[in-house]
Order: sequence, then structure tokens, then C-alpha cells
Amino acid sequence: MANETTSEVIEISLEKKIETDLVKSNVTKAVIASLKEKYGSLKLKSLDDKESYLELKEAAKECSKLRNLAKKICTSGREDAVKVQKLWVAKEKEVVGEILAIETPLDEEISKFDAEVERIKVEEKNRQEEAYMHRTQSLTKMGAVYSNNEFTLGEFSIESNLVKDCSQEVWESDMLPKFQEQYQIIEAERIAEEQRKAAEAAELKRKQDELVEQQRKFQEEQAEFKRKQDEAARIERERIEEENREKLRLQNELQNTRLQKLMPFNPYAHNVNTTSLWALSEEEFVATLNSTKETHELAEANKQKQISEAAAAKERERLAEESRLAEIKRQQEEQRKAEELAAAGDKANWENFIEQVSKLTYPTLKSGRYLKIGAIAKEKLEEILSLKP
Repeated sequence: MANETTSEVIEISLEKKIETDLVKSNVTKAVIASLKEKYGSLKLKSLDDKESYLELKEAAKECSKLRNLAKKICTSGREDAVKVQKLWVAKEKEVVGEILAIETPLDEEISKFDAEVERIKVEEKNRQEEAYMHRTQSLTKMGAVYSNNEFTLGEFSIESNLVKDCSQEVWESDMLPKFQEQYQIIEAERIAEEQRKAAEAAELKRKQDELVEQQRKFQEEQAEFKRKQDEAARIERERIEEENREKLRLQNELQNTRLQKLMPFNPYAHNVNTTSLWALSEEEFVATLNSTKETHELAEANKQKQISEAAAAKERERLAEESRLAEIKRQQEEQRKAEELAAAGDKANWENFIEQVSKLTYPTLKSGRYLKIGAIAKEKLEEILSLKP
């Protein structure tokens, strides 16, 4: 209590000394309040206002001067306190180190004991867990059921924590034999049930084998019956197929015979249905044959007439073409000669004229008048032919 009072007195005395030193250098709350009042609301009037900028610089300089003065006074005042603190820290390390040199070995020995106790505890727990695992495996193999924190087998049940926490002696002498007793009872019942089921299964298999044998014999009888039916059906089918083949052969033979009779008269050109000639009666076929023959003969006669007419027309066209070509040739020859004469002199023209006159023939005249004229004309022609240039 006395120490606390002394500490409070020292703190009050120290605060007074700090305030006195600050006041001596004129670092007081009144001076700080004056700065705040003078510069607290000072701001730039605009981003490019240099006058307000210079005012801010001057204000910041005055604040900085007072701040540095306060910092210098406080730093100077705590130098002795820092020296005292360092001495206390050094002494603390020295004294604590000497005590720890004694305390640490004691703690290490205590830790060894605690570790051994923990090891034995863990070992015992692991042993119990392993024993519990083996016990539950044994119970499970015997068919025990775990439910509501109990193991139950037949008429006997026990809580799982008793199975886990009991000693090995109690487990082997008391608990396990009771489970084994129930297991023997259940196993005997199971074996008896299995024997009963085996007997029932054997009887069922015997009946099933007997039924299978009956079904096999029935299937053999059915197969034999079906085979005979199939054989009879095959024989009947072959008979019908043979009849159909013979019928088809006769139809084809009749079809070919009648088609051969019709072929000389070109039935396809006269739209005669030749696909089912075999289906016609003899009278119908004879009528078809005669009709086709008459149609063919009439068509042939018309064809020959058309051929003759076409040949005559072609011959007329040929003669007309020959005459046309001859006339063209004659005209071309006359044109050629005229062109030659035009290009030649008077002698060639005169000779050509004489040649043309010499080709003239005298008409055969009978009346007296024309005989006289004819004679004069003949005389004139002979006179022309006798002229010399």
C-alpha cells in the first residue's frame, strides 16, 4: 500500500516537472489553442491560388517549429528514465537467468514423471481398445448383434461398456462362456434347420428330376409326332410342287408352240397379248392367229405399197435433181463460154457462132408453104456456114 502511494506521488511530481519544462519553453495548451484558432480552418481558395498556398506554407512552418521544440524537450526529459529502464532490464535478465538455472532441471524431472504416467495411461487405453476389438470380433463371428449399446446373442445380452471395461479374467471365465453357450444352442438349431432344408431340397430335387424326365419324354414324343407331320407335309408339298412344275412345263410348252405359230406374223407390232397364250382355248387361239395373220398381211401389203410409192417418188426426185444439175451445168458452161468469148477476139466469137449455127437441125415439114420456107431457111444457113472472114 505504501509502495502504491509512493508511486502515485512520484507520478504526480513527474507530471508537474514535465509541465514546468514545457511552460518554460512556451509550449503550452494556450499556445496550441492559439495555433488551432489561427490556422485550423485555413485552406486553399483554389488549386492555382498561390497567395493562399504561401499562407499555408507559413502556417505549417510555425506549427513545425513548435512541434520540434516540444519533441526536443520531451526527448531530453526522458533520457534519465531510459537509462534507469535499461538498468532494470539488465538486472531482470541476470536474476531470472540464475533462478531458471535452478528451476529448469526441476521442471524436466517433473515432465519425465508426467510423461511416464501418460504413457502408461495411453498403453492401458490401447490395450483395452485392442482387447475390446478382439472381443467384438469374437462376438460378431458367433452372430451376436450390437444394438442400443448392447451385445445380444440368443437369450443372453450385456452392455457394451461391460464388455470393454471388464478384465480378461472376467471376460474369459464369465462373459465369453455365456455367449458360447448361446452360440452352441443357436448353432445346433441352425444345423438342424440346414439338415431339414437339405432333406426338403433333396426331395424337391427328386420331384424336379422326375418332372424333367417326364417333360423330356413328352418332348421326345412331341418331336417324333412333329417329325412325322413334317415328313407328311414335305411329301405333300413335293407332290404339289411336282404337279405345279408339270403344269408349268405344259403351259410353257403350249405358250412356246403358240408363240412360234404367231411369230411369222409379227404379233408384237400388232399389239397382240402374247404373255398368256397358254390360257386361251383352242378356238380363241385360232381366232387370234387368223386375226393376227390377216392384220399382218394387210399391213405388209400397205407397207409394200408405201415402199413402192416411196421408191417412185425417190426416183422422180432423183431425175428432177439430175435435170436440175444438168441445167445448172449447161448454164455454167454457157456462162463460161460467154466469159471466154468476151475475153477472146472476134475470131473466137465467129467460130463459136458458126459452131452454134451448125448444131441447128432442120424441122420435118410436110405442107407446101412450109416446105418452101424451109428450103429458103436451109439455103440461108448453108450460105452462113460458107461465109469466110
